[in-house]
Amino acid sequence: MILGDYGADVIKFEHPAKGGPSRTHGPAKDGVGLWWKMLSRNKRTVTCDFARP
Repeated sequence: MILGDYGADVIKFEHPAKGGPSRTHGPAKDGVGLWWKMLSRNKRTVTCDFARP
């Protein structure tokens, strides 16, 4: 998060079905977790299923 604040290109990998645990932690507004919005700022998110070739 801090490196992204300083301009780094940060890529976050998430599980394809569940996403990151911070998405559902804490209060939400309009169906989006507020912690996730704060912690994932300045990041690009991709999913990768390592169970499949």
